[in-house]
Amino acid sequence: GKPKKPVINGEVCYEGIFGSCWQEVQRFLFWSHMLSGAAGHSYGAEGVYDFSFNNYPGHEWGVTVNWEEGINYPGSSQIGIGKKFLERFDWFNFKPHHEWVEPNCIGEGIYGAYCAGIPGKIRMIYIPGLNFHDRASRYSRIKIKNIENGTEYKSYFFNPRNGDISKAENIEINKNKEFMLSGMINPCPTMEDWVLVLENKKESNILSIQDPVLGQAPG
Repeated sequence: GKPKKPVINGEVCYEGIFGSCWQEVQRFLFWSHMLSGAAGHSYGAEGVYDFSFNNYPGHEWGVTVNWEEGINYPGSSQIGIGKKFLERFDWFNFKPHHEWVEPNCIGEGIYGAYCAGIPGKIRMIYIPGLNFHDRASRYSRIKIKNIENGTEYKSYFFNPRNGDISKAENIEINKNKEFMLSGMINPCPTMEDWVLVLENKKESNILSIQDPVLGQAPG
């Protein structure tokens, strides 16, 4: 077969272009791309890509009039937060495993959850915010499937807006070796987008979280 080649979206929609594509869109693009097998990610902002300044005579594509404003859009720092978090892991060995989670982006379309990781070591799941769709009930229960025999995971939420770590509440393990998270509308800490991480307890890279939720697949 043909050799595999790394893929990077070289021109993701610019933050602020036409007064849109703000930080929540930038986070969605970053995490959905990186957990779907992308080899990297491009970020850009209105006013920066054309190095605009106050007396720039050309056409403006958004509300920004100079690059000094554009470089401070919140999406840039939030993409940086995501980059630094991924770099704590062997992200370059991650492979997409959307089948590990339900609902996912295969069965539910692009606003389903995205999942990638390394079997037996780590699973990273991006759950889009409820503002992206009108069927909030799809996330009332999140199922993490096919947990490996004997693998002990701890689970936690990573906040893609500020980098905070929080415990994953309301988590159970059923007889089919599945993690089940449930809530009245969704089991995430808020209705915003979150990254759910299942990390092998023996190979943990997270040092700041206190008393993480632990789960072990039944033998």
